[in-house]
Amino acid sequence: MPYETLIVLSQELKPFEQKHLTHPEESLAEEPEQRLQRAVELYQSGNAKTLTMSGGHNFRNRADEHFTHACALKTAAVKQGVPAEKVFVEEYSMDTVAQAIFSKLCVVKPQGWKRIAILSHDYHIDRVR
Repeated sequence: MPYETLIVLSQELKPFEQKHLTHPEESLAEEPEQRLQRAVELYQSGNAKTLTMSGGHNFRNRADEHFTHACALKTAAVKQGVPAEKVFVEEYSMDTVAQAIFSKLCVVKPQGWKRIAILSHDYHIDRVR
C-alpha cells in the first residue's frame, strides 16, 4: 500500500549564484539532491501518492533570500516529471524539529493523511523521531 505522502527534508542550498533566481532546483546541495532523487524514484514506482517538500528560509546564504528550500525541491521534482499538483510544500521551518511540526500542521493534518513516511539520511533520522 503506497504512502499518502513522502516528506522530503531539506538541509542546505549551494552558495548563491545568479542562475538560481531562474533555476532554484540547481541550488540544491548534494544531500537534499540525493533525497529528492530517492523521493522521485519512490513516487514514480507507485510507493507514494504525493510528495511533501519541507524547508523554509534559513538565510545561510543569499539563495535563501529568494526562495525556500521547499520551493527548490518542488521545482526539481516537477522538472523530473512529478505533476505539480502532487507536490506539496511546507515553507515555514528552519530546522529539523520544525520540519516535522510544520509538515504535520500545514500539510498532513489538513489533508487527513495517516500513512506517511519521512525521507532523509541515516544520520539525520534520529533527530526526526
